Amino acid sequence: MTTSSNPDTGERVAAAIASEDRSEAWVADQIGMSPTVFRRRIRSGGGFTPDELARIARVLHARPIDLLPDEFHAASLAADEAA
Repeated sequence: MTTSSNPDTGERVAAAIASEDRSEAWVADQIGMSPTVFRRRIRSGGGFTPDELARIARVLHARPIDLLPDEFHAASLAADEAA
Protein backbone atom coordinates (compact mmCIF):
# COMPACT_ATOMS: atom_id res chain seq x y z
CA MET A 1 0.00 0.00 0.00
CA THR A 2 1.34 3.44 -0.86
CA THR A 3 1.89 6.10 1.74
CA SER A 4 1.33 9.82 1.73
CA SER A 5 4.61 11.53 2.59
CA ASN A 6 4.27 15.27 2.11
CA PRO A 7 5.02 18.03 4.62
CA ASP A 8 1.44 19.24 4.19
CA THR A 9 0.08 15.90 5.40
CA GLY A 10 1.99 16.01 8.68
CA GLU A 11 1.03 19.65 9.22
CA ARG A 12 -2.62 18.95 8.46
CA VAL A 13 -2.72 15.98 10.84
CA ALA A 14 -1.10 18.12 13.56
CA ALA A 15 -3.62 20.93 12.93
CA ALA A 16 -6.54 18.49 13.12
CA ILE A 17 -5.21 17.16 16.43
CA ALA A 18 -4.94 20.70 17.80
CA SER A 19 -8.42 21.68 16.58
CA GLU A 20 -9.93 18.74 18.48
CA ASP A 21 -7.83 19.56 21.56
CA ARG A 22 -6.31 16.07 21.59
CA SER A 23 -2.77 14.83 22.02
CA GLU A 24 -0.70 12.92 19.51
CA ALA A 25 -0.49 10.06 22.03
CA TRP A 26 -4.30 9.94 22.32
CA VAL A 27 -4.76 9.77 18.55
CA ALA A 28 -2.05 7.13 18.21
CA ASP A 29 -3.79 5.01 20.84
CA GLN A 30 -7.17 5.43 19.14
CA ILE A 31 -5.86 4.27 15.78
CA GLY A 32 -3.73 1.45 17.15
CA MET A 33 -0.32 2.91 16.37
CA SER A 34 2.73 3.34 18.56
CA PRO A 35 2.93 6.97 19.79
CA THR A 36 6.61 7.07 18.78
CA VAL A 37 5.86 5.98 15.20
CA PHE A 38 2.89 8.35 15.02
CA ARG A 39 4.99 11.34 16.14
CA ARG A 40 7.76 10.42 13.71
CA ARG A 41 5.31 10.28 10.81
CA ILE A 42 3.86 13.67 11.66
CA ARG A 43 7.32 15.25 11.94
CA SER A 44 8.55 13.67 8.69
CA GLY A 45 5.55 14.91 6.73
CA GLY A 46 3.30 11.93 6.85
CA GLY A 47 4.08 8.53 5.47
CA PHE A 48 0.61 7.44 6.52
CA THR A 49 -1.26 4.81 4.52
CA PRO A 50 -4.71 5.73 3.19
CA ASP A 51 -6.25 3.45 5.85
CA GLU A 52 -4.32 5.21 8.61
CA LEU A 53 -5.39 8.63 7.34
CA ALA A 54 -9.00 7.45 7.30
CA ARG A 55 -8.73 6.25 10.91
CA ILE A 56 -7.04 9.51 11.97
CA ALA A 57 -9.79 11.51 10.28
CA ARG A 58 -12.51 9.43 11.93
CA VAL A 59 -11.21 9.91 15.49
CA LEU A 60 -10.65 13.63 14.86
CA HIS A 61 -14.07 14.20 13.25
CA ALA A 62 -12.46 15.31 10.00
CA ARG A 63 -12.77 14.29 6.38
CA PRO A 64 -9.82 12.21 5.13
CA ILE A 65 -9.31 14.57 2.19
CA ASP A 66 -8.78 17.43 4.64
CA LEU A 67 -5.59 15.70 5.78
CA LEU A 68 -4.16 15.47 2.26
CA PRO A 69 -2.07 18.07 0.37
CA ASP A 70 -3.72 20.76 -1.75
CA GLU A 71 -3.25 18.94 -5.05
CA PHE A 72 -5.77 16.32 -3.88
CA HIS A 73 -8.30 19.05 -3.14
CA ALA A 74 -8.12 20.37 -6.70
CA ALA A 75 -8.70 16.86 -8.11
CA SER A 76 -11.64 16.34 -5.76
CA LEU A 77 -13.26 19.63 -6.77
CA ALA A 78 -12.81 18.81 -10.46
CA ALA A 79 -14.43 15.40 -9.95
CA ASP A 80 -17.36 16.96 -8.08
CA GLU A 81 -17.91 19.49 -10.85
CA ALA A 82 -17.81 16.78 -13.53
CA ALA A 83 -20.45 14.70 -11.74
